[in-house]
Amino acid sequence: MGAAVRVALCLLWWWAALRLALAPRAFGAVEAGVVIAGWSISLLPVHCVAKERATGVVVATGRWVRALRGRRAEDG
Repeated sequence: MGAAVRVALCLLWWWAALRLALAPRAFGAVEAGVVIAGWSISLLPVHCVAKERATGVVVATGRWVRALRGRRAEDG
């Protein structure tokens, strides 16, 4: 995606967010869709990489299970 497209989408989102904040009674379905879509996209973990593709990282099998149970790796 080009930089111009990203800037245009960002400006569209800010326009909708400011319209919601400054004129909530004039807020319509289009603006609501833009704000909700932009906010929900920001929640995506876009910086995550699959364990198989991560370079230089060693992740032990069962690490998250132990973490959720409150045990450290050296506890076994």
